[in-house]
Amino acid sequence: MTRSLPATARRRRLTQQERSAATREALIDATIECLVDVGYDRTTTTEISERAALSRGAHLHHFQTRAALVAAAVEGLAQRGLEDLARGVRRLPDDERRPEAALDMLWRLFNGQLFQVMLELSVHGRTDPELRAELDPIERMVGHDTMPQWLRLAFAGDPDDHRLDDLISLIAAAVRGLAVMKLLEPTRRINERWNACRAQLLSLLDQQGAR
Repeated sequence: MTRSLPATARRRRLTQQERSAATREALIDATIECLVDVGYDRTTTTEISERAALSRGAHLHHFQTRAALVAAAVEGLAQRGLEDLARGVRRLPDDERRPEAALDMLWRLFNGQLFQVMLELSVHGRTDPELRAELDPIERMVGHDTMPQWLRLAFAGDPDDHRLDDLISLIAAAVRGLAVMKLLEPTRRINERWNACRAQLLSLLDQQGAR
């Protein structure tokens, strides 16, 4: 997909720093498109450069390896996912419907592009030390730092309230597991399983006094 500069940028001469930032952003956007559209194996530097309408030299100037470029793209995708999560949490109802709405929001999150891309890259990273090294800090940031705070806010109403941490971890694991099954076994009736799992999770939240 060919990208053009905004009209405001075309009306004046960009600085070197602005051109460099625009090139980097175009490469990251093209990499995200590739990862979502064709998967990691077919996300080549040639394909990325073509989608970004840039030369291979421009790619190598900003990212010396494919793993570094993929990591930058995943970091950008992760940031978008966390922003979606933050918006979703802010929109949750402040009444007895909140736990149900929070579970549905989490189910949508784990059926989205970020999770699908991260899952595929994690599988490749198992045997690719360079990719694994690039992904580890991003996964720590998402899975161990930022996301738990938002989930506490979603289910407990306070990002610093750790009383439900074990239950929230169980909820995230259950939702993640079913989302993986949906990817690996698309013919199975996973949505029906989710409805049954959702009812059990709501029961646990009731027992913990979360609603």
